[in-house]
Amino acid sequence: MVAARMSSSSLELGREIAGRYRIVRFIGKGGMGSVYEVEHLHTGQHLAMKVLASHQRGVSVERFKREARAASLIQSDHVVRVTDADVAEELGGAPFLVMELLEGADLERVTGGGPASREDVVEWLRQVARALVKAHDADMVHRDLKPENLFLTRRDDGSPLVKILDFGIAKMAASEARPLTQSGQFLGTPDYMAPEQTDAHAVVSRRADLFALGLIAFRLLVGRTYWNPGSLQQVVMQLLTGPKVPPSARGSTLGAAFDAWFLRSCDLDPEKRFDSAFVQVEALAEALGIPPMTRTSVDSGSTRSSASGSGLTPLELAPTLDASSHELTTTISRGKRRRLWYALGAGAVGVVGLLAMLGQARRSPPPEPSSRPSVSSSEPPPPAPAVSSRVEPIGAGVSVTPTLDAASPAAPSAVSSTVPRRAPRPATPSRPTPTKDPLAGPY
Repeated sequence: MVAARMSSSSLELGREIAGRYRIVRFIGKGGMGSVYEVEHLHTGQHLAMKVLASHQRGVSVERFKREARAASLIQSDHVVRVTDADVAEELGGAPFLVMELLEGADLERVTGGGPASREDVVEWLRQVARALVKAHDADMVHRDLKPENLFLTRRDDGSPLVKILDFGIAKMAASEARPLTQSGQFLGTPDYMAPEQTDAHAVVSRRADLFALGLIAFRLLVGRTYWNPGSLQQVVMQLLTGPKVPPSARGSTLGAAFDAWFLRSCDLDPEKRFDSAFVQVEALAEALGIPPMTRTSVDSGSTRSSASGSGLTPLELAPTLDASSHELTTTISRGKRRRLWYALGAGAVGVVGLLAMLGQARRSPPPEPSSRPSVSSSEPPPPAPAVSSRVEPIGAGVSVTPTLDAASPAAPSAVSSTVPRRAPRPATPSRPTPTKDPLAGPY
């Protein structure tokens, strides 16, 4: 009964799985199981759940565990994010994998079986190469790259974003020695797999993924697979002997440079292929006349510097948060140091100016004591200065402004003749003011 339920999309809507997911709808079915949209009961987030088919028990359970491990080790925007992996009693003990829910389509459906533009293909494969560089650096090989496992979605700003799906048959080359194959079986899709993958005892390195990239590029650019159609055995026989004719003999109109690129990418000897996905895809861009890749720091995204001919490895060229934080910290530190020097300089100038003022004050002679001369009551008052009057009309009235004659010496203010002059006060003896240094004493 469990097998019947798991072999189709018969999981009823609304069913709860593992106490934290609810089935929302059926999405599709693949070789390893069925995919559903689910809702997380605690957060309300909508995710994708891949449920292992019952006929894939045993070996495929191990593949599911590897897929969860592999995706968690590759920190890249170009790998689908896995959030959970478990076994559920509601599924008859079948394992399930929970991933982010993507909107879009895989590259096989995007192209509709036909060719895509050179610019689009190079942009898609550049994103794939970024993820592969990180995976290969962790000694991880995907082993099943194909257009159906390359999913095209969109970022928030509308720019294209390619994510690699299904690391379920990835081999941990560094720590896993036990093969996942059974007698008469091999892992991968014959149209895109490398010849060494047909041998269960052969060492499969990152160059198997580069072999697949060559065949994927041919399919996306030409609109068909490179191998002649036939049965599985016939395709495998072609695969074992390697490409015998250049792409131009199989419908390509991309020129001799693309022919040479393809034959190197899919060389029967892994050591003669490209060394990294980054180098391989940039060589493809050059063969197709596409400008070299520029370094992008995404947002989204976007400080760029030329990577062509730099001699740096893909990981060195890849933008990192650490580099951005270091540059930001350096800029802020320089600004702080600059403001500190400005403040110290201004303070030094102020101190010098204050010392100069104090020195000038010490050198200046003290002011003479001012004393008002005594006026005797018997002396006549000093003569009044000459007064001139200027009459200016303002409206209907007249204003008279008394002014001192420029030739007369400074004197007390003159008064109008119509105002009686006040008698002078009796003179008082003046007392000498003691002389005191204004800079003496405490400050």
